[in-house]
This record gives sequence, C-alpha cells and structure tokens, in this order.
Amino acid sequence: MRQIKIFLIILSGWLVFGLFLTVEMYLFHPSWIVPYDLSEELIYELTLSLVCAVSTPLIFWMSRRFPIERDRWMPRVGLHLGLSIGVSIAACALHGVVMMGLKTPIKEWVLNRIFPSLYYNIDKIMIVYWVILFVDHAFRYSRELKEKEHRELQLESRLAQAQLQALRMQLHPHFLFNTLNAITSLIHKNPDGAEHMIVRLGDLLRTTLDNEGKQFVPLREEAQFLRDYLEIERVRFQDRLTIKFDLPEDTLELPVPFLILQPLVENAIRHGFASSVSHGCIEVIACRENDSLKLIVRDNGAGISPQSANAVHSGVGIANTRARLRQLSASAELHLENGNQRGAQATIVFPISATTE
Repeated sequence: MRQIKIFLIILSGWLVFGLFLTVEMYLFHPSWIVPYDLSEELIYELTLSLVCAVSTPLIFWMSRRFPIERDRWMPRVGLHLGLSIGVSIAACALHGVVMMGLKTPIKEWVLNRIFPSLYYNIDKIMIVYWVILFVDHAFRYSRELKEKEHRELQLESRLAQAQLQALRMQLHPHFLFNTLNAITSLIHKNPDGAEHMIVRLGDLLRTTLDNEGKQFVPLREEAQFLRDYLEIERVRFQDRLTIKFDLPEDTLELPVPFLILQPLVENAIRHGFASSVSHGCIEVIACRENDSLKLIVRDNGAGISPQSANAVHSGVGIANTRARLRQLSASAELHLENGNQRGAQATIVFPISATTE
C-alpha cells in the first residue's frame, strides 16, 4: 500500500511537470512560424511524463543497487553512465511506441517512427536519470549522516552513563568499608551502639538499592539519606557532633545527583575533627541562585592546611564527586576552601537545567 502511494505521488509530480511544459510551449511557441496544436502537444508531454514516472522507480532501484561509493566511485560512475543510456533508449522507445499507437493503426506501425522520440528526448531522459541518481544519493548520505550522528550521541550518552555508574559503584564500597571500620571499633567499647549502627547501615544500603540506576533524586530524599548516614556518625561521636540543615522549601524538590552530599560530609568529619576531642558542627545549606542550585557543606574543624591540602583534594570522595559533576554538566563546580572564621567549606554549584538534559 505504501509503495502504491509513493508511485501515485511520483506520477502526480510528473503529470504536473508535463502540464507545465505544455503551457510553456503554448505561451512561447512561435505559432506564426510553425503551426501549434495544443491537444497534440498535451498528449505528447503527458505521455512522456507517464514514461518518466514509470522509469523513476527503476532508476531509484538501480541507484540503491549500485551506489556510488568513495572506494569505487569510478567504476560505478561508468556503470551508471551505461545504465542511463540504456534506460533513456528504452524510455524513448516506449514513448515512441505509445505515440505511434495513439496516432496510427497497428497495421501501419513502422519502426522508424520511434526514432523522432529518441532524437528529441534521449537527452531529457538522461538528465532525468542523473538528477534522480543525485537526489537519491544526497538523501541517502544525509540520512546516513544523521543516523551516524544519532548513534554517536547514543554511544556518548551510554558511555557517560556507564562512567557515572562506575563512579557511583566506586562510592558504595568506599562508604561501606568506612562505616564497617567504624562499627568494628565500637563492637567491644559500645556493643549497643555498634548494633544500632548496623541497623542504620542496613537502612542506608536498602535506600541505595532502591535508587539503583537513578542519577538524580529530589534534594528532600538526598537530605533524608544524609540524616540516616549522620545517625551512624552520631553513635561514634555521641555528643561531640551537631548537624544543622538549612534547606529552604523551594529547594527540596529540586533534583540533585544521588549521593552527592554524603562524601562531602564524610570528608568534613574525617579531616575536620575525627581525630580531635573538640565538639564538631556541620552545616548543610542549600539555596537557589538564578538557574543554579548551590549546596554548601561547612564545618568548624581544623580547616585545610598546606600539609593536608593534597590529602583533602585527592581523597576518593572528593575526587569521585568532582568526576561525577564533570560528567553530569560542564558548568557544574565543586570548590573546597577554608571558612571565613575557621573550618572548611565545600560548595557545589549545579545548574538546575542539567537535571532535565
């Protein structure tokens, strides 16, 4: 059914072209020199258009069957030159036979009456052949180029997703091993606390599995995961750890990369005051700035000294977070710096639009 529709479109196009040629001949033919018969010219042009319409699918087939390709363009051009001559001769012969059949009884058919059509139309049919050949190749190459670009985009997207997934999978054992080490250190000192940590760890792992494959979650869910993680840390530090959240209502439903805050908080605890007996305070802040979401993790610990700078910046959590942000958006940023008074501050600036790309 589709092929019939395509042929009807081709036929309609050629008939319109035949009408155009007839009108052109009528308007510009010097009838004062050579008598002009409008009906005869109409039959002639429409018959030629019908022959071209019948030849068009054949030319398309030969174009697809013998494409002109870079590695063998010369023999293919030669082949199509021969085919164009053959098709043109056959089309002109068909046109001559049809015209002779319309004007002459079968008994009076003579072969040489076909020659006028061959003489006047062979160049036209050859031009038609090469125009169709060029158009078909142009459309095919354009389609192949778009398909290639589409495949490349898909491959790039899959590669980026694979890299992001690998980065996430790198976080899981890092987070798990650190938590298990903390549990191990409490088993003999505080069995109840160690048990509580194991229960909370199970909840965290369940949440991680529930979000498997997701790159983004609402800030509300990310904050809840962070609170569950900090419940484990509270067991270790007891009254020496205070957590403050400043998450405005208009930021809670904004998508953020899953597990983007936990490495920053873990880094603040580890390098800020894990080895200190002083009281630690961590603030988690979110705010909107134009079309970006700013996430801040601030602590009151020892800050980043020249001696600890390399360890802070090259740790698994920070390096992983930078790599994830780089994969998710070229304009995402992570800054680590000392606070205004004391402690360190990690700031993520993430374009909101990147979560919908």
